[in-house]
Amino acid sequence: MRGRRATRTLGATVLVLVGGSALWSRPPGGSGASRGVAGLLAEDATWSRADSPIVVTGDVAVAYGVTLTIEAGVEVRFDGDHTLAVHGTLNAEGAPGNEITWVVDGRPVLRLDKPTVVVGRPETGARSAETPVVAQDLSFDAATGEIRFTLPQPARVRARIGVRDGGPWLRTLLDWEPRAAGKHVEVWDGRDRTGTVDFGQRRDLKLALVCLPERPGGAVLEPVRGRRKALRLTITFPGATETDGEGVAVLRGAAPVRVTLAAEDHSWLKGMGFEVGLYVDTEFLMEQEEGTSPFDYLLDTASLPAGPHSMTANVIGFEGEVGTESVRFLVGGTAGGHPGEERE
Repeated sequence: MRGRRATRTLGATVLVLVGGSALWSRPPGGSGASRGVAGLLAEDATWSRADSPIVVTGDVAVAYGVTLTIEAGVEVRFDGDHTLAVHGTLNAEGAPGNEITWVVDGRPVLRLDKPTVVVGRPETGARSAETPVVAQDLSFDAATGEIRFTLPQPARVRARIGVRDGGPWLRTLLDWEPRAAGKHVEVWDGRDRTGTVDFGQRRDLKLALVCLPERPGGAVLEPVRGRRKALRLTITFPGATETDGEGVAVLRGAAPVRVTLAAEDHSWLKGMGFEVGLYVDTEFLMEQEEGTSPFDYLLDTASLPAGPHSMTANVIGFEGEVGTESVRFLVGGTAGGHPGEERE
């Protein structure tokens, strides 16, 4: 089944299995009798029978290059007017007598009694030549920062590094950079884009690598959805009046934080929608699902130890665009170590 679309109108739930491109959202937690899910899935995921019923509490999108596996016997319940959009691959392992059941408005609307695979297609405007190139012998060593892979043909490569288990994206290391066919070794220095925040001691990292065929003459990729360059954004502390000797902001009490998208990126991104996520020392802080720019947040520094910290912002477009930025800040002075160090 490819590009299947099932739609119910007049405010009822819409189930959409289509092609496209999407990326990350903080994976929802939950276990036990049921599991609530919502957002953009950027890593391979499994909806297991042990977690059934799976309750869809918001729009869900399976990212380009990502596989969502639904085990046999799982019940998927839509709690409200939500969609499931498959931009990568949906592997539904239904079986006779052990069906996967889709429940909408309290009523079963679809039963899958045999293995079913849904494969996303390129977005409208994307060329068929942009079918992904599958990198071979892919490996990522978090200790050394080495990324190794082999390309069967010339390609444009995007590589993003983030923290597993719902952590933030930390760096877009390759942003649709041209690479020849053959073996490649890329090295991440463990730092953010500006080189000021060091994440190199972490070992709980993930890599997202996407490769698209190089066009004749090395033409730059067109700005279709899911193919744009990484979003540009800044993090500032508008109320900060103190800095240390390196210009790192010192925050006290309730400190304003502002995330601002580059104007040229915001001009097109606002039309498709986006969300903003904030992290302190790579731990999830909050998210704004209907993103705005500038986005303002009041950080309660009383909940943080005095000393150095990092703030990371992720801006995620609902159709595949990702931007990440990190900055250092201090709480209550310089006690607790050098301000450039990432806390464990």
